[in-house]
Amino acid sequence: WCYPFRRRQTRDQNTSPLMAGISQKDLDTATRRVSSLANHLIPSHSSPSNGCSSVCLSDCKSQMNDSYHRIHGQVPTDEPVWSIARDDSGKEFTDIIYEKAVGEAIAKITINRPERRNAFRPHTVKELIRAFNDARDDSSVGVIILTGKGTKAFCSGGDQALRSQDGYADFENFGRLNVLDLQVQIRRLPKPVIAMVAGYAVGGGHVLHMVCDLTIAADNAIFGQTGPKVGSFDAGYGTSIMSRLVGPKKAREMWFLARFYSASEAEKMGLVNTVVPLERLEQETIKWCREILRNSPTAIRVLKSALNAVDDGHAGLQELGGNATLIFYGTEEGNEGKTAYMERRRPDFSKFPPMTGNEFRFFLSCDINLPVTFRIERLEGILPALKSPNSVFYFESPALADSNTEERRPELYVECALYIDGAPFGLPMRTRLESTGPSYCWNELITLSTKYRDLTANSQLALTVWDVSCGKDEGLIGGATIHLFNVKKQLKTGKHKLRLWLGKEADGSICTTTPGKVPKEVRGELERLEKLVNKYERGQIQRVDWLDRLAFKAMDKIKERESTRNGDSHLYVVVDFCSFEHRVVFQESGANFLIPSPIASTNELVTVWDPEVGKINPSEHKQLKLARSLTRGIIDRDLKPSSTERKSIQRILKYPPTWTLSGDERQLLWKFRFSLMSKKRALTKFLRCVEWSDVQEAKQAIELMGRWETIDVCDALELLSPVFESEEVRAYAVSVLERADDEELQCYLLQLVQALRFERSDKSRLSHFLVQRSLRNIELASFLRWYVAVELHDPAYAKRFYCTYEILEENMMKLANGDGDGFKMWQSLVRQTELTAQLCSIMRDVRNVRGGTQKKIEKLRHLLSGLLSELTYFEEPIRSPLAPGVLITGIIPSESSIFKSALNPLRLAFRTASSGSCKIIFKKGDDLRQDQLVIQMVSLMDRLLKLENLDLHLTPYRVLATGSDEGMLEFIPSKSLAQVILSEHRSITSYLQKFHPDEDGPFGITATCLETFIKSCAGYSVITYILGIGDRHLDNLLLTDDGRLFHVDFGFILGRDPKPFPPPMKLCKEMVEAMGKAESQYYTRFKSYCCEAYNILRKSSNLILNLFHLMAGSNIPDIASDPEKGILKLQEKFRLDLDDEECIHFFQDLINESVSALFPQMVETIHRWAQYWR
Repeated sequence: WCYPFRRRQTRDQNTSPLMAGISQKDLDTATRRVSSLANHLIPSHSSPSNGCSSVCLSDCKSQMNDSYHRIHGQVPTDEPVWSIARDDSGKEFTDIIYEKAVGEAIAKITINRPERRNAFRPHTVKELIRAFNDARDDSSVGVIILTGKGTKAFCSGGDQALRSQDGYADFENFGRLNVLDLQVQIRRLPKPVIAMVAGYAVGGGHVLHMVCDLTIAADNAIFGQTGPKVGSFDAGYGTSIMSRLVGPKKAREMWFLARFYSASEAEKMGLVNTVVPLERLEQETIKWCREILRNSPTAIRVLKSALNAVDDGHAGLQELGGNATLIFYGTEEGNEGKTAYMERRRPDFSKFPPMTGNEFRFFLSCDINLPVTFRIERLEGILPALKSPNSVFYFESPALADSNTEERRPELYVECALYIDGAPFGLPMRTRLESTGPSYCWNELITLSTKYRDLTANSQLALTVWDVSCGKDEGLIGGATIHLFNVKKQLKTGKHKLRLWLGKEADGSICTTTPGKVPKEVRGELERLEKLVNKYERGQIQRVDWLDRLAFKAMDKIKERESTRNGDSHLYVVVDFCSFEHRVVFQESGANFLIPSPIASTNELVTVWDPEVGKINPSEHKQLKLARSLTRGIIDRDLKPSSTERKSIQRILKYPPTWTLSGDERQLLWKFRFSLMSKKRALTKFLRCVEWSDVQEAKQAIELMGRWETIDVCDALELLSPVFESEEVRAYAVSVLERADDEELQCYLLQLVQALRFERSDKSRLSHFLVQRSLRNIELASFLRWYVAVELHDPAYAKRFYCTYEILEENMMKLANGDGDGFKMWQSLVRQTELTAQLCSIMRDVRNVRGGTQKKIEKLRHLLSGLLSELTYFEEPIRSPLAPGVLITGIIPSESSIFKSALNPLRLAFRTASSGSCKIIFKKGDDLRQDQLVIQMVSLMDRLLKLENLDLHLTPYRVLATGSDEGMLEFIPSKSLAQVILSEHRSITSYLQKFHPDEDGPFGITATCLETFIKSCAGYSVITYILGIGDRHLDNLLLTDDGRLFHVDFGFILGRDPKPFPPPMKLCKEMVEAMGKAESQYYTRFKSYCCEAYNILRKSSNLILNLFHLMAGSNIPDIASDPEKGILKLQEKFRLDLDDEECIHFFQDLINESVSALFPQMVETIHRWAQYWR
């Protein structure tokens, strides 16, 4: 077991609400299906008769196959459903048939010229190249089949009737050999290509099957080269690959004699992989495709290029090297250089040492900011009977020891104490009472308040076992101690068996009298074997299953023999320390400053590490306190700052809330505190300069706070941050929040719930305020309940959030309208949780369906129409979790579907009580809390812009995280720009013309639609820049029919981006072209909207920074990794050092930089390539 420790929670399936209302007939049917499935996965084997080796061998083989299929599952044998496909051009194919399997990642390309034995002409090759290009770029295709129409020929090469002096010519006047381009394309395609051969594969057709990765032939297949007979040859792949496959001598025979060979002869030569009957050809090929699709696409891509590199020379090495480079870009070392360039620093590659195979990787104990954690497992040995509660033992035989268990069964617990350098450190921890003897097993996780970084090399863990069955006095069983670091200064991990010193309490002194480890000179065979077992469990000894079973049986016998010999006179306690990815080596905090400088290497100076450097100087600190005390003694309430001091104060008041005040600045604000009381913006800065550890100063600050001009809600949010711990200050902030209306409060509700982490008590004034306001507004109550419920999974603050949850429930039950009304209101919210639980269950059932998306959609609709038909019409309307003001009455199965994605999110259509409908997306397996935060910010910024009469037509769709890995999103009918630009309409303008045509309008579009598009582009350009949203590509930019553009999928924020050299904002050339290009008046208007919105949002920078500061303790990935760094990046985006006019020039430069950036265009192309690797 490794850190962090998590307990797996199981769910009682018998109590599932989904079982309610199922008829006995349905249950019997389900039982039969489960039984059939079980027999299919784990077939039973009859016991082989003695002396029959052939039966035993057959049974052994079947067991091996069954073991494989239990792990990997059976390969489906059902026939695929093919649908006709087209490439981006939209043109129909004439010489080939291009098909894709419905719901499977298989494409099939068929040469469709059976009247010419599928001989190709230049037009045929053109279409083949188009089809292979589309299959390469389609992320839903993983394997490609190449075959010929009919059963008489796979391909008979080039059509000799069209051959001219310069190649092959059909519709054009000049000839060409473009089949060579096709061969290179197949060879370098990053996906496997399988040749499915029936009939003749001769001439150029024979070369085509050889350049494919695999060949599956029917028993009627015929192979050979016909070139020399018709005055032609292939001196490229046709000779080199053939020589590699069949050998130089056989290749010369095939070319010089131009003979034909049967399928069985070709298989013996190695030309084909397998031969099957003609009627089973496609079935076997599909089976091979499905087995390939189970494997890693990236591994197959690299393996194909590596295998080809042997024969393809520099071109093959280039392909292999390119694949390796793309993989390297995704590593931490690959990103270091790019990150260093963006941060204008020198890259630090020293943390990526050369891989020699002998390196020792380790963690430093001073860097581990985690609490010391271990597990008390069990007690081994027979417990001696207690003679009296005063810890005096007498030893009896095991029979006597167990004879009095009926009268008094010992109840034991283990006390765990940490000793550092021989002194107790922190409070001791105790396990629960355990009375299920004689083998006492606690298996309890113990977490101390001390962290690993605070340990010293002489840290010890003292364990004492106590018996409380005697009455008031506790009986001492024994104690043992163990050092946390071994003699090599490495942290101990894994299981350790400690011998108890009977009748002695654990001694944590440096020279302990109760060592738990037995000295080496008195260790026996059993101790040696147990040490080997520890290494085995830590993975330091290779596992050999059949040999391990024999070894453990032998060890059990040795243990019984040793126990009998020693008479069970010893007691042991087994403790299990946590393991880390690498070993942990002890080092004191700050010791890394002992790096010798270049001067020290000359032996002229000696560098000495001073641990007090950087700490507070006691003399200076005393002087500052005396200076502050003087200003408290003589109070001049009319003291006014000079002009220089006034400018300094104005500069301080403009600081963002994340700014740390210097000592002089704090002193200046304290000196003129009375003159600042009329400036409400100054209160937060004044409270930051207060020395709260000084009782008198804190008392005076609280008194002034009550007389200060009332601050705005924005500043009140700052007072709820972790910087302010005073209960009076936080209570004052809550009193200011009481003036906010419900709409404004809902904008900050997510952050206010997170601020509960920084309160000093579970039942704080903030929690009571949130509950009381929620009782007046059902939407607030619904969102508060969800925000709190999600945080119940956080072990550090689960108790606090559960307390708020209970307060909400109790108060809602006691509403003034009566307990009945309050109960109904609470139950309406509880039914939301029941609904999400049922949706999670549906998603599990749907994911277990084998096959493509269409089969899963059918399963979803079948469930909603069958076993779960109660979800189509609710007994009582349920408030929508996304929009509690909307009552939903049931799911519409026919309009519900599943997205084609790895997580298979559900798209559900609900009926509403107002005879309408609403659609949501339900996801399981993805943490939506980060998306929820971003959309909340988009909604807030939209509100701020509209307050300034600037409506940019944003689309802040609703997002709600209902758990740490599940949640809902509002479904907005739209299409991604990838679909609009790359697949269907080729441009944004043509897409908008389709829905809003206007011959007299700009670019054939209505002026309103174009204006909506321009404004939404401007709004999201500014917002994504401020929030530092990364991983922007055409697939997560959506466009609605009315011209609104919006962003989705916010997996990277605050400057994080998986792509190298991302532009400041996402502005592709197609978006600019839709505005009439860079010279048009509409593009100028777009830039004007951007600059205006940017300056408006800069005015509210303190509000946005305060909201993100309140999220510092949340579990949102991009914030939790480094909250301080993330907030500083956000602050930099506002450019608070510039005035409005300077910001206009700054932002216009950003726009020009984003539009002209070349590298993002390359990355966008690579992104499209990457889609088919998945």
